[in-house]
Amino acid sequence: MNLSRRTDYAVRAAIDLALQGHDGLVQLREIAARQAIPEKYLEQLLRALKTAGVVVAMRGSRGGYQLARPAEQVSLLTVFEAVEGPIQGEEAVEDAQSAASVVQECWDQMTAGLKAQFARVSIADLAARYRGRLDQGQHWVI
Repeated sequence: MNLSRRTDYAVRAAIDLALQGHDGLVQLREIAARQAIPEKYLEQLLRALKTAGVVVAMRGSRGGYQLARPAEQVSLLTVFEAVEGPIQGEEAVEDAQSAASVVQECWDQMTAGLKAQFARVSIADLAARYRGRLDQGQHWVI
């Protein structure tokens, strides 16, 4: 499965906020520089995360962003759905006796499994993995 660049950047920004935000607000340009995300694109993503209640923002010269709640309480699913919309299966098949209905059931099960896995992984989990790689001198791109 390939995640969109939108999701990739949003998750990277959330990880950055988890790691840097413990001291307060983090400026957009700092996140963009550390995570190699274009500032204008990051601004759009942070707006979507703000609308979804994932981050809070403050304007001004000392303004910036931070996670709205502890990173342990922000799941990968929350970030994903904030920028991509809800993970959904396909529309229901009319004929329950068709081969399409069997495929539909399979896709529905896979979608439910994906949502459950995304919900189990927190931004804190990913931030800890990232910090561990940085501490070992490795660079990790999500």
